[in-house]
Parts: sequence; C-alpha cells; structure tokens
Amino acid sequence: MAEGNAHATENSWGGSGGHNGGVWVIGCRDSQHVISVKADSKNNGANLDGEMTYSEEVHIGLKATLRGQNSGNNYNTENSWSGSGGHNGGKWVVGTRGDKQGVIQLDISSKDDGKTFSGKMTYNSEGPIGVIGKMI
Repeated sequence: MAEGNAHATENSWGGSGGHNGGVWVIGCRDSQHVISVKADSKNNGANLDGEMTYSEEVHIGLKATLRGQNSGNNYNTENSWSGSGGHNGGKWVVGTRGDKQGVIQLDISSKDDGKTFSGKMTYNSEGPIGVIGKMI
C-alpha cells in the first residue's frame, strides 16, 4: 500500500449519516492521490470496471478484481491508458461488508487533491448510499 491512500469512511442513508464505512485503501501512488472513481460491477462485486483520476492527470481506465474467494472487499487493480492496459494499479480495499455484500457501484470525487472524498456507492441488493472519506 502506498503511503497516504487509506481513508476512514462513513455512510449515510435515509437522512442519517455517521454510519461506519470502514477503512478504504484506494490508489497506489505515493506522490498522487485519487481524485475520482466511477466504476460498476456486472457480477455482484467480483469485478469493478470503470475509470479513475489521479491528481494532476486525466482519467484512466480501472479494472478491480476480488483477490479471491473470502477476500472481503480486497481487490487487485489494473489501469489502462493510451490504448494499453495491464498496468499495476495496486491493492485496494473498498467497502466494509466483506463477502456478505460486494460493492457494485462507486461514484466518488475529491475537491482537495484526495485528502477527502464524497459521493455515492451501492452494495449488492441495495440502493445507492452516500459515502464520505477522510485520509488517515
């Protein structure tokens, strides 16, 4: 894990916030933080496909794959840009419900170079909920 990519998160739904969302790890670069992620899953959270943006860059492709059975919300990630894929995107942790419910949609962004983020996420078999994160 690259230094500075862990975020304490909270979820909100039904008008109430402050629900513990766990510690997420997103991104793999020491000198750049993630400022946006838009991804979804067509297979109950086993894979997340979409795009992401590191600070000071344009968006790049993102493919996250669960690290194996009973791996919770731990993903191996790959990035793609300029027509080439397979670039190591690091190990990510997204969500807090482990093997019970995979993350099937993620739409987050940051206005302060990745120190905090906010947006929506969706767990399998649920509707979208709010998510905020603060770098720890």
